[in-house]
Amino acid sequence: MPGLYADLELGAASMHLPDDFHNQPALVQLKLLAEWQRALARYRHGALQQFALELTRGAGGMGEAERLALLRTTCESLRIELPAGCGSPPAHA
Repeated sequence: MPGLYADLELGAASMHLPDDFHNQPALVQLKLLAEWQRALARYRHGALQQFALELTRGAGGMGEAERLALLRTTCESLRIELPAGCGSPPAHA
């Protein structure tokens, strides 16, 4: 099903689903969207992990809390939403 578009130079993307999708019953649409969301979440998680590695590569002297803070502030400035709890130092028990 065509409809996913990406501009790799700008880092922008959009999705336009064809009438075939919109003509399906709502339950079918919901199931398809849920599957796509799960797949996209896996890709996003992997990309975020890779970004964190690339961002902190060469920062051998930084502790874990400093690396997480760097990731959090960099993502904030780039308007990249982090999952809840990500980018915060682990709580001490």
